[in-house]
Amino acid sequence: MAAYGARGNTGFQIRQTLTLPEEDAIGQSGYESLITSLNDIKTVDLQIANKIFVAKKFEVNPDYTAITKDIFHSECETVDVSNPTAAAATINSWCANNTNNRIKDLLTPDDIDNRTKLVLINAIYFKGKWKDSFDGKYTSDLPFHINSNTIKEVPMMTITSMYLHGQLHNLDARFVELPYKGDEVSMFIIVPNKIDGLQRIENNIHDLDFSRLNQYGRNEEVILFVPKFKIENTIELNNLLQKVGMAEMFTDAADFSGIADTPLKVSKILQKGFIEVNEEGSEAVAASAFLVRPASADAVYKPVIQVDRPFLYAIVDSRYKSILFYGRIQDPTL
Repeated sequence: MAAYGARGNTGFQIRQTLTLPEEDAIGQSGYESLITSLNDIKTVDLQIANKIFVAKKFEVNPDYTAITKDIFHSECETVDVSNPTAAAATINSWCANNTNNRIKDLLTPDDIDNRTKLVLINAIYFKGKWKDSFDGKYTSDLPFHINSNTIKEVPMMTITSMYLHGQLHNLDARFVELPYKGDEVSMFIIVPNKIDGLQRIENNIHDLDFSRLNQYGRNEEVILFVPKFKIENTIELNNLLQKVGMAEMFTDAADFSGIADTPLKVSKILQKGFIEVNEEGSEAVAASAFLVRPASADAVYKPVIQVDRPFLYAIVDSRYKSILFYGRIQDPTL
């Protein structure tokens, strides 16, 4: 949402980094279609919500509020930033209501002060059941290579079923697609061929195109081993975004004149995520806050895919191949 209020070099950096179209109308139309399409998915529980919290007496450009309302389905709500505890409680309550209470404390009162003018929130909640569920009676503790020197016993699910899988030679890795019921959403797992090969995948992640993976694989019956995992974390994205090219928006030179006449800059971008994968399926949640202030025996016959080392996962919608959730698992037990 912030991109469509950015101007000048600030807007250029955001658009270039996020590969947004130069013409706002094209990008806005694409986002509107994507959000509508994702909200129409009925075979899994997928909820996408956006919200703008505005400090009292701060005036937002009406054209910007129209864009956020019409394109991102985001309403504006005023909060009293002179009372950080109450403001944080209001924002966190909205976030909890839109993530099935999985994310309750996205912001703390320390994140808000009298200089805070806007808080842009994006929340995504997902819960889906596997198209082919794992049978819990076959889950057992098996070795998982945390790194090339450390092995840990972890609860490992197993199933024999039809999956799309294949090799990604440019990443020295293999992939497998686990569809959810209804075939509208899938989880892709990318496993390095070498135990310590995750870094190579991450360094070349731009080569990974989920819309083309079917060209590199085939559908066939495989024996699949996948660890159960549950991850919850909070990440401040400021440093990462500055490194990848979005630096100006954090400085006094930031230009968000499309949002308001008052000079604004980004003070902090937070993302809190939760994902749990088990025999029935998976549940995932992500919420972002954008704070703005002034300036075996069968192996002979069936391929075996063992996810027994650090790996990447992505939950992707089948129509647009848009990544809903994405992450890395270094240790499934943490």
